[in-house]
Amino acid sequence: MKKIALLFAVAGLFLFSCSQQPKEVEQIIDTYTIAELYEKAAELDGQQVHFEGLVLHTCRHSGDKMHIVAEDNNELRVRVNLGEFAGQINPESEGKMISVIGKVSVLKEEKAHDCENAETTEEVVAEAEAEEEHVHDHDCDHDKELKEIQKKMVKFHIDLVSFEWI
Repeated sequence: MKKIALLFAVAGLFLFSCSQQPKEVEQIIDTYTIAELYEKAAELDGQQVHFEGLVLHTCRHSGDKMHIVAEDNNELRVRVNLGEFAGQINPESEGKMISVIGKVSVLKEEKAHDCENAETTEEVVAEAEAEEEHVHDHDCDHDKELKEIQKKMVKFHIDLVSFEWI
């Protein structure tokens, strides 16, 4: 009889301990368009976000960043720092659709000037434009307007947390 009571006590403890396992909390990450990221960058600083776009450019020199644009509009570019994913995204990835989860990091003016490797939005745009020079050999009013708008935008980038090809 004592063995049966002991068996029930052990089984009861086992069941109680299994029911007390910490439950995984699923983090809800909001999805944004690239235009919304530009509009809300300041308030999203430090938060994880999800967005999708077309890989426009991957850095051929360091391999540690890429630029993503909306599939239907390549005027707004988001720089994504690849971090540990640097070897998984390369120049062959250009032109592919990607789903990104990453952390928004707004560049403060003084921080951008203090960091040797910090790239401002203007530098990012200039780099991409230099590579596309062979396609656009003219300077139209639309391009000038776009550059003026981009100068007024909040400067930010995304630190890659995860990605998926779509």
